[in-house]
Amino acid sequence: MLYFVMRHASSLRTLHLGLAALLGGLVILTKQEIGFACLVLLGFEIAASYLLRRSMSESLRNIAVCFAGLLPALAGYAWFV
Repeated sequence: MLYFVMRHASSLRTLHLGLAALLGGLVILTKQEIGFACLVLLGFEIAASYLLRRSMSESLRNIAVCFAGLLPALAGYAWFV
């Protein structure tokens, strides 16, 4: 996941952020404390990309991509409940 976050930081491709979010969701399903650190890293990357580019529309798109990547984890926890 860290690899794809770093790739997104250098190239700003949405695909890398989506893959990082998907892998972060899988980490949350397996180990919650490390998954929380992954969520913090994703949030930091979105905030840093906003501060560098000052584009609200791109930040909203990045948030939507992260949410879509985390949907499998949300579905897994919904199934547990």
